[in-house]
Amino acid sequence: MTRTPPRPLPDDLVRRPLLRRDALGAGLSAHELRGPHWSRPLRGLYRWGGARADVADRIAEVAALLPPGAAIGGWASLWWQGAADLDGRADLRVDRVSALPRSRAAAPRTREAALPGLTPVLVCLGPGARIRPRPEIDISRRKLLEEDVLEIDGIPFVRPARSAVDLIGRQPPELGLASIDAAIRGGATTAGSVQRYLDHHPGVHGRPQILRVVGLADGRARSRPESVMRWIWVVLAGLPPPLVNAEICDSQGILLGIPDLLDLEAGLVGECDGAHHRELHQHTSDNIREERFEDHNLEVVRATSIDLWPRRRELVQRILAKHRRGNTRDRSRDAWYLRRAA
Repeated sequence: MTRTPPRPLPDDLVRRPLLRRDALGAGLSAHELRGPHWSRPLRGLYRWGGARADVADRIAEVAALLPPGAAIGGWASLWWQGAADLDGRADLRVDRVSALPRSRAAAPRTREAALPGLTPVLVCLGPGARIRPRPEIDISRRKLLEEDVLEIDGIPFVRPARSAVDLIGRQPPELGLASIDAAIRGGATTAGSVQRYLDHHPGVHGRPQILRVVGLADGRARSRPESVMRWIWVVLAGLPPPLVNAEICDSQGILLGIPDLLDLEAGLVGECDGAHHRELHQHTSDNIREERFEDHNLEVVRATSIDLWPRRRELVQRILAKHRRGNTRDRSRDAWYLRRAA
């Protein structure tokens, strides 16, 4: 049995998610919406051409459900405004603001709820705005001021400083640091902007933790593991904040490398090895660079994802041991210097 080909439809119906009432109002029938050419990513919402799961589509689908006076916040707002690493995966580990009705929490029926590894999109509600709770959406009822909202591409978003605060306050602190680093790295906000927002809103959830995280923020960090290692370095090991991705040269001005972390006084380099470091060529390059650092009288400590999480305590001890060795090194053998930014 062959399927009946779809009838031609205007571009504005096939390029964006549609509420059921809008689809019916545009002349589509309930029979067409139940057919194979339409998907239902969220309850009451339809999209032409099958299910999609990229970040922009997820955010656009939730935006189509927004009532007047509501806006997209949290990681989704920061992603749309440049923080590409905050892509809504579950490894952000964001606690929900709103509880789900038991029936929805136990048996989600929507496409996004069925996909593992996703963080809900935060919807911030203004006075009188309401939206149905569902697994794909988290809801913040903290007062939303007009000044907190800006419109981008026809979608209302919460401004980045508040979005960062709403996100960081509900993450473990080391992941909160990774999130603000990513937001700064992507140009979505600055540590100063978030600090000023906190100064004007002393009652926000998790404010002490957020202040501590903002004080360590550094947009020069290139990845989440680097940020997590820096948190361990400073907070758990109790060492001074290191330089991030600074250039180290030899006495001839030749670049030795750009380590993830650097303690100038101790001559201690911290390197975080992500998954790509297991590849043979990358692993070989890492070994050569480590030997080059050590040949010039630098101490090196390396960490993998196992070190950052289940073996964190052992990593702290290794960092401290290397730090002690660096502080007692023969500094007359130092054959390196920090290349200052122009």
